[in-house]
Amino acid sequence: MYMKIFIAGATGRVGEELIKNLAAKGHDIYAGARRDQDIEATDSVKPVHLVLL
Repeated sequence: MYMKIFIAGATGRVGEELIKNLAAKGHDIYAGARRDQDIEATDSVKPVHLVLL
């Protein structure tokens, strides 16, 4: 089953592993992080600048 998934904290230890595993399974990932430039954009991974107040 294909899904579009948003992950907050994408540059953390758990977030990085989630992105790697879910993207390998063909899901589209929206990866949220304060430093979105640290996320490598690919066809299935889209960095999203995230500010939580």
